[in-house]
Amino acid sequence: MSREGLRPLSVNSAQNVQLDPVTGDGWLPAKRRKTSTMGKTSAAKEVTSTSVSLTKAQQAVVDLVLRGRSVFLTGAAGTGKSVVLQELNRQAKRQVALTAATGVAALLIGGETKHSWSGLGQAKGTSAELVERVRMDAAACNRWLAARLLVIDEVSMISAHLLDTLDQCGRVCRGVPTVPFGNLPVLLCGDFHQLPPVAMDGWAFQAKVWKEAISVSLELTEVLRTDPQERQLAKALQEVREGLVSDGSWHFLQSLVTKPRPQNRCPVVVVPTNRQADEINRAALQSAMKTSGEVYRYGALHIGGGRRKEVPEELCLCQGTVVVLTSSIRVGPQGEVKWANGLRCCVSGFVELPRRVYDHRHPDFEAIHGLNLRQFLLRHEGRLPKLQALQDPSSERSEYVLYPVHLADGASTGEGPGVVQLPIRLGWALTAHRAQGASMDEGAVALLRGLFSPGQAYVALSRCRRASDLWIEGLPARSADGRVEAFTPDQEVQSFYEMMRG
Repeated sequence: MSREGLRPLSVNSAQNVQLDPVTGDGWLPAKRRKTSTMGKTSAAKEVTSTSVSLTKAQQAVVDLVLRGRSVFLTGAAGTGKSVVLQELNRQAKRQVALTAATGVAALLIGGETKHSWSGLGQAKGTSAELVERVRMDAAACNRWLAARLLVIDEVSMISAHLLDTLDQCGRVCRGVPTVPFGNLPVLLCGDFHQLPPVAMDGWAFQAKVWKEAISVSLELTEVLRTDPQERQLAKALQEVREGLVSDGSWHFLQSLVTKPRPQNRCPVVVVPTNRQADEINRAALQSAMKTSGEVYRYGALHIGGGRRKEVPEELCLCQGTVVVLTSSIRVGPQGEVKWANGLRCCVSGFVELPRRVYDHRHPDFEAIHGLNLRQFLLRHEGRLPKLQALQDPSSERSEYVLYPVHLADGASTGEGPGVVQLPIRLGWALTAHRAQGASMDEGAVALLRGLFSPGQAYVALSRCRRASDLWIEGLPARSADGRVEAFTPDQEVQSFYEMMRG
């Protein structure tokens, strides 16, 4: 297939096509399948009237997937991968399982995490244990059965072991044990030039099911941004991704180093290490505390000796504190709004809950909260922070009270040994690992000193959507031939892409 802006990477001999029962031409969305017996003209008008404008390359991907092919879609930042996902979701509404590797990435595409949708939860345990857990979950099995297409965005953040486990879940839940994912077509979308999975037991492309399921791999290469500066950034990112930067792109990156940064901006500082992030966050908190009238400290409450290393022992908060969620939560009076793990927020104020809802000694005591949460509230006199999302997907900029959560040992929430704490940490600075999968609107500073892992620089630089909102500190050394050692991709990833490109 030779189309503008589309690089065909590979076509495996294995086919994974689910035929449409009416047309026999591969899987089609319900809307189109229903109208196909009534006349093709009306169906075409219906699709065209609300469809987005796709390039030939993007349309080729959509056509392949709607015909039941299992596809791997890749490409650098700015080539329109997310547009393809949005169009697929539009054309096949309510039949696409739209998932992503992280909560923030899922919010960006209007989906949910693969863990939540599949029924894996925290994915603690052996593969056999996880498959059995999903098999016994009626709601999860129904989701697997109802889906006609499984989309997994940011697939580079998924390990080979986890992808194979998802495959086994699909086979068991759908009752088709001999076909990948139980004969459910999949679209795996992502860029392996980024950071490897946290639990690194193999890249997703090294999974056993990858060769069995993925029949076509395609790379989008056409930069879709129209602004000259944004096209320059996209070109530079493509070269950083490969570790070989041209003179023109290098000069452009250097211009972002010398560009003055306005004092009224609060961009995310993306850094390589937790130590760097902690130093920046402490300094920013000290500055915020000087101008804020009230500072409150929230100490973690340990239940039954439980401990969680990712939970801060103490959180100091004041109005204006920038934080990032460490768990996906529901906020609002009825829990009607979902905020994802990794969402960046600002403390807009504090509230004091009525004593009767957490103190059993109060004459009008109401047991609204569980014992462990009441103990936390009692310790902090019912005072809780109000948060406002800095990148609110609903754009309403509403304030919500943040309640503590019980992080039980070996599970996300529940009772038993664990820790009760507010599910946040300071968020002026983030590591590249924590920022991966996020998209930052309000500016970002990529601090590139101390890079220690392939893909860190590319992840840090590509988080920000606009060149006007990007500042860089500390570019690494570049050799005369354009090679930047700190930008060199992982060797296994390089070999994977070279093999696919032929």
